[in-house]
Amino acid sequence: MGAGSGHRGGSYFVMVSCHAERHGAIRSFSRRRIRRAAGYRIGVLAVLASILLGSCGDRSASTRSSMSGTTSSSRTATADTRVPPPAVTASNGAISLEGVLLRVDRVGALSAASALAARKGYPNLYVAERAGRIRQVTVNHQLDSNGNIRKTDYLIERSPLLDISRQLRTGENLGLLGLAFSGDGRQLYVSFTPTDGGLRVDEYTMDDDRVDTRSRRTILEIDHHTDGAIGGAIAIGPDGFLYVATGDPSGGPAQDPHSLLGKVLRVDPQGGGDDQPYGIPDANPFRDGAAGAPEVWLSGLRDPGSIAFDTRSGDMWLTDHGETIEEINVLRAPGGPGSAGRGANLGWGRIEGAHGARTAAPDGHIAPIFEYNRDRGECPLVGGILYRGKAVPGLNGAYIFGDRCSGVLRGLLAATSVILDQRELGIVTGGELGVIATGPDGEVWLSGAAGELYRVEPGP
Repeated sequence: MGAGSGHRGGSYFVMVSCHAERHGAIRSFSRRRIRRAAGYRIGVLAVLASILLGSCGDRSASTRSSMSGTTSSSRTATADTRVPPPAVTASNGAISLEGVLLRVDRVGALSAASALAARKGYPNLYVAERAGRIRQVTVNHQLDSNGNIRKTDYLIERSPLLDISRQLRTGENLGLLGLAFSGDGRQLYVSFTPTDGGLRVDEYTMDDDRVDTRSRRTILEIDHHTDGAIGGAIAIGPDGFLYVATGDPSGGPAQDPHSLLGKVLRVDPQGGGDDQPYGIPDANPFRDGAAGAPEVWLSGLRDPGSIAFDTRSGDMWLTDHGETIEEINVLRAPGGPGSAGRGANLGWGRIEGAHGARTAAPDGHIAPIFEYNRDRGECPLVGGILYRGKAVPGLNGAYIFGDRCSGVLRGLLAATSVILDQRELGIVTGGELGVIATGPDGEVWLSGAAGELYRVEPGP
């Protein structure tokens, strides 16, 4: 996570930083089943002077801004003169989210949701309820005489697709935490806090639109020394591998490359051999186990809340809940899909965000692109997806996020490490946000913390 000073007056800190991803030694341990204890808006105004950050190594610039976009101070990094200054635009050519407004259509209500997921080859949405059930939202399209969609109906199926409620502990930060499908839609992955403690990830085989409960197998079991800051977000990356985010409230294990806590782990669930539940991808930075655990992909997390990938670039967007600082981290994919975040260190344990130093930042530290401090009552951040849908062209390439309390949805538009714009998108759900996710058609879905389910549409 990042460096620095305290937050005052409800200000939000927006980071403009050089994301030099340092790759540690490519080493690691023997492969074995894990069960280890481990320890706003910002316009193009002043940022034009700092657009060359992509090749500036450890140098960084930051702009301190309120959520309304008023700039109170700024620091600009020295430009790298080896690169000519390009125009500052996002990947869709935009420099602003001005005029982009959204609205929500209520689909129904469930128990408190912890994750939403789409499955390749199926039009339906799948919802993980923290209590331990996975529910299917069936999508029915009505077509006109030309074969175009005239109307779409959504039905929340009453019978759960999967119920593991008897296998887990529930409570704050506990329960069914993550849900993902393999790239071909044939396997279902769930992360949860089992009755015997820690964090577990199980795999199930899908039989058409049913779960074969007899196929269950455990992929990962990770001991955890606390019920707080467990993490548990999971995702299938553009490389087809399983990414698992783990927490570390103390800050020690997060900086220990041999620990599985405070990390994003990357494993191949289908690549196991010799009775191993998974394989280690070749590009993992500690693959042979000598300098770190082979499963470790990146380090320095406290309580990661969400992992999302840009379906176009392969960039990873990762949120983290610090002791007082909420972060959005973007990890670019310089080598294409499957390279985002390799060997990165986000700093937790030595530094928090970019304004909460404990000690010196670790080597290769990557600061968040956006952060804010909860010390005046602000609420935890809810991430988040990188929008690549078709319904709202002006939102293309923007990161969508919110917070637990306000019910307000926000968009963040960035080019490399420069925030071009960050603003509200015209949505207030009327309740706490729980999950933001991409549906099967690439559009945005939301759940309220109490269980309300919404589909996001172009507004107003």
